[in-house]
Amino acid sequence: MKSLYHEVIKQHQKQPYHFLKKEDAPLTIRANNPICGDRYDLFIEQNGEVLQPLHFHGYGCALSKASTSIMVEVLEGKTIDEAIQICHNFLNFIANTLEGEVYHPSFTAFEALHSQKARIDCVTLSWKELLQFLEKQNSKHD
Repeated sequence: MKSLYHEVIKQHQKQPYHFLKKEDAPLTIRANNPICGDRYDLFIEQNGEVLQPLHFHGYGCALSKASTSIMVEVLEGKTIDEAIQICHNFLNFIANTLEGEVYHPSFTAFEALHSQKARIDCVTLSWKELLQFLEKQNSKHD
């Protein structure tokens, strides 16, 4: 279990990126897992198709908090299409099904999950919620 807590995870858990209630954000999404108790509000601002600084606030285990912090940092300044691709890459990386695609270096902090499947829901919670939202946004523009 100790191998799950990579230094990047510890850093993001202690000092999460943009961990702030941004109540004036035009969009808020709740990522909630009632089984384990992880719950985060994702505050989304956009400038056209570009995600502006994202923020999040809430509570959960170290893995879910670190994963959400990394997501917010990695997706900042990306277009909706880029963010969708990055979310898919992360989820495929976690599922160990990513083949030949480029992924963000911080994803490797979660490599131990390839053999520790029980914690995958914690790590993917916010990514799945945001991806679902972004895909709905994208389908509205098609």
